[in-house]
Amino acid sequence: MEKNTYLKSSTDDLLASAIIRAPFGLDGYVKVESLSGELEHFANLKRVYIQFYDSPYQKRTLSDGFFKVCSVIIRARDILMQFEGVTDPVVAKQFKSATILLPRDEAAPLYEGEYYISDLCNCVLVYKGEKLGHITNVIEGGSSYLIELTEAGTNRLVYIPFNDEFIGEVNLEQFTVQLMHRWILD
Repeated sequence: MEKNTYLKSSTDDLLASAIIRAPFGLDGYVKVESLSGELEHFANLKRVYIQFYDSPYQKRTLSDGFFKVCSVIIRARDILMQFEGVTDPVVAKQFKSATILLPRDEAAPLYEGEYYISDLCNCVLVYKGEKLGHITNVIEGGSSYLIELTEAGTNRLVYIPFNDEFIGEVNLEQFTVQLMHRWILD
């Protein structure tokens, strides 16, 4: 049986949950793309943390980086959101490409076999008790996700498909992910 490996991202205690793609309409709404593909958990949000990248608006965020959510409209494939103080498309445009981060308890729920990327990045990859290195990222690799491993001793980056053929038990309590076949690192 194949693992459901749809992963979510995070930073510290906040989980990256969406990307703001563009302004929408004339009332300050922004079009938001969920990183998990799930939309329902956005419906009752009261505030979100917004991480800007090279935006002049970054200097004008709330002192703690959170923005009050005024309105959420869930559509078939995306979400429209409006934040307090953002009432026109000129200001909304400054939010383009920013990341929306949510507290873990407000993020997309995990189902059996799903993991947040940040949880996996806290883990060590092991094979028969031997620590092979630290998981530093998880990336999309076409047909499956790939674990990015920084190999112990060499610091060489290695990519391993995140599927049952190569990955065994994921133990987040012990911060370990089991590698099924050592030869994949050669």
